Amino acid sequence: MTQGTFPKALKRSIVVPVPKVSPPKSIEDDLRPISLTSQIAKVMEDCTLDNFFPEVVNKLDTKQFALPKKSTTHALVYLLHSILVALERGSCTARLFFADFKKGFDLVDHNVIIKELTLLGTYPSIIRWIKAFLCDREQCVRVGTSMSSWKKTNGGLPQGTKLGPLLFAVLINSLLKNWPSRIKFVDDTSALEIIPRFSSSLMPLVVNEISDYALERGIELNYKKCKQMLINFLKYKGSDDENPIYVFRSRIEYASPVWSSIPKSLSDILESVQKRALRIAYPDLLYDEALEISNLQYLSTRRDISCKKFVESLRRDVSPYNPLTQIMEIRPGKRPISCNDILTKSAGATSGLYKISVDNKMMTVYCEMVFHGGSFTFIPKSAVRKGTLPKLVSQLFTNHSEVLLYIQKKDGSQTYTHIQQLGEQSQTPLVVLQNTNSGPGRIPANSFMLDYLYLSTSIYTNGFLSNNVEVKYNNGNFPIRSYFAFFPNHRGLNPITKASASWVYETRGVAVDWRNTGMVLQTERIPSNFFYLTEVHYGGGGCYTSSDRWVEANGTAIGLR
Repeated sequence: MTQGTFPKALKRSIVVPVPKVSPPKSIEDDLRPISLTSQIAKVMEDCTLDNFFPEVVNKLDTKQFALPKKSTTHALVYLLHSILVALERGSCTARLFFADFKKGFDLVDHNVIIKELTLLGTYPSIIRWIKAFLCDREQCVRVGTSMSSWKKTNGGLPQGTKLGPLLFAVLINSLLKNWPSRIKFVDDTSALEIIPRFSSSLMPLVVNEISDYALERGIELNYKKCKQMLINFLKYKGSDDENPIYVFRSRIEYASPVWSSIPKSLSDILESVQKRALRIAYPDLLYDEALEISNLQYLSTRRDISCKKFVESLRRDVSPYNPLTQIMEIRPGKRPISCNDILTKSAGATSGLYKISVDNKMMTVYCEMVFHGGSFTFIPKSAVRKGTLPKLVSQLFTNHSEVLLYIQKKDGSQTYTHIQQLGEQSQTPLVVLQNTNSGPGRIPANSFMLDYLYLSTSIYTNGFLSNNVEVKYNNGNFPIRSYFAFFPNHRGLNPITKASASWVYETRGVAVDWRNTGMVLQTERIPSNFFYLTEVHYGGGGCYTSSDRWVEANGTAIGLR
């Protein structure tokens, strides 16, 4: 590998044509050439993948589902979720375009692959090896016991190799990079567009982009096999199809997490397939008896188990490259974990990332040990990614004496909250403190967070003006040290409705991400581009959670103990 060579004797492939449809009607369109390669060559491919894949995985399109720990089921669940979320809002149509590349693997230009690998910053030694692996290959065709003569190939990716799919993923890596609703599985590319009512579609532009991208790289769309689909809630009279369909279990269960919520009438039709098969094997037994003696389960039970396993696999997947893990919602928890629980398990608890259990799900949260107060503040890691705060500061702070906070009134009449200093503090400017161990109240320094934000005054404060409404509070007999931290609400979740209905939040405090314990209020949903005001108390008063404590000021303040 370091020499960038690949043995010539291992470059030979026996191509076996596998029918795409049965029976095949066209040699060009209905046969897929699968290359049988040397077992030693496959071992060498494994060695290359061990070095190559970690290099490029974080540079590949996250919407490419033909990568380890992803599958067609992941792709279809992601697609279905995107469609249902859009249609749930109403007044729109989902338009899908399914692109098919004409002889995608066979027409790949090796020079284009090498160029794409170079752009990804792949090690030169690996690029040389891949070039040696692809070039000067020979192949013959085997049909039954007959074999053709050996011929050299001028390009293409051998189908049946381990490197082939990954290299094609590299080839189309930047395809539709600016179109958010895209899904790729090796050479299968789909584009989803949500079209609001009375709006024109942009899909023709997307198709042109795919076509131009393909032509620039020496491949082309197979327009006969490209399809589109429109999805809405309009009903049309269906047509009856009386042609018999022959299936077996692996087919009727394929990607079942995508469609397992089918109505009982359709579930019964699927179950009848297994009933019929068992009736042939055990003609004298009832269906339940036949299931027991054959050690089988109801198909509906198998689908439920498959769904649970699929969701559990997503929960265990901490990879940032799987978009499904980013859209999973955590339902309201029933038993928050207290600060004392965490301290009991780790007496020397310090600032950093912690895993806590909420509603039987392990959650990773950030814990900041508050100076002197002895309390915890939990903030999602996504809110403090490096590089996001300078932009956030520029959006929020128009000057150093006031700030606009995007929180909407319940009647929708106001889209911001105007935060100002109290009259007696009007000469004291607001300041932004970032990851330091200095200044008023000594903002904790933490090397893990790299970069985080606190809004404060340059002196101790115990109140502010919110839309000209005075908000004051008392945080103990010690010197007053109160700070306000602004973080984006990425997931558009809601706080709890009333503090009095959740007394545990007022008197005990909990170490849990409040956004995962909030009630979902469909009529009062706060958009994801709004921000919440979080109060963090320093000093002997510690900190507390107040939920809608400041509702009269048209703001929502949440503190975490």
